[in-house]
Amino acid sequence: MTDLPPTHRADSYEPPPTHPANPVDSPYNISSYSDFPPLNSISNPSIALQNSPPHDQYHQQPHPKALHPPHTHHSDLRKHFLIDAKPHPLGTKSCENGRPILTFSASETDALAAPFRLSLIGKFSHGSPQYRNLHRLIAGLGLKGGFTVSMMNTKHALISLSNESDYARLWIKRIWFVQGYPMRLLKWSPTFTPAQEPSTVPVWVCFPELPAYLFHKDALFAVGSMVGTPLQIEKSTLNQSKLTQARVCIEIDILKPRIEEFDILIHGIPIAQKV
Repeated sequence: MTDLPPTHRADSYEPPPTHPANPVDSPYNISSYSDFPPLNSISNPSIALQNSPPHDQYHQQPHPKALHPPHTHHSDLRKHFLIDAKPHPLGTKSCENGRPILTFSASETDALAAPFRLSLIGKFSHGSPQYRNLHRLIAGLGLKGGFTVSMMNTKHALISLSNESDYARLWIKRIWFVQGYPMRLLKWSPTFTPAQEPSTVPVWVCFPELPAYLFHKDALFAVGSMVGTPLQIEKSTLNQSKLTQARVCIEIDILKPRIEEFDILIHGIPIAQKV
């Protein structure tokens, strides 16, 4: 039997190096070669067993997704665009005295405005702070829910909240200072425009000589709704430590006529309640 040349002897076999001589030469120098098993581990399972980590240290990772999307034909792109981006028809077009008009119905407006139900407008009349300082102020209040802040222009910021108690807390204080600049809070509504301030403001309203059994949160909100939209109840009223009068913070449109008195029917008997 003829001997094999020295370079092909089985006893002279050496596995290929697991580390390149110069890793910098690799065009994909993402991580060290030591992070991966040898390239010949499939053909030589013993080497794979020697280089594999212990079982308790092994965590299988999913294959990363490709960085580039698969090739898509232009006609497919157009088809997907038309399907995904086709808007739902909203509003009604009309024309009056030569002026075009787009009208949204009440139900359409309510649906579009629903995400902004607990929103306030921060107005800066004497200079405006940096956005990050406004965001930092609100984030540092320890709110119960989430919030977003968006600048509408240099003087107005839209503050959207997700918790009603957070909304009442910010709204009742009315004026906050951000980086030394006063920020006056205004009520947001679907008809809000920066050019005209809303006429709805939070006001503490007193209900003198209210029956003691009505010093209950639900009852007090019902009483307050006769004047406006209740926001918060004073602590001494809620814990019934002061029954001479009930104090409730209520959103009131100051342009509407003031309600000074109304009747509360108890067992069919009217009780005059002053405000």
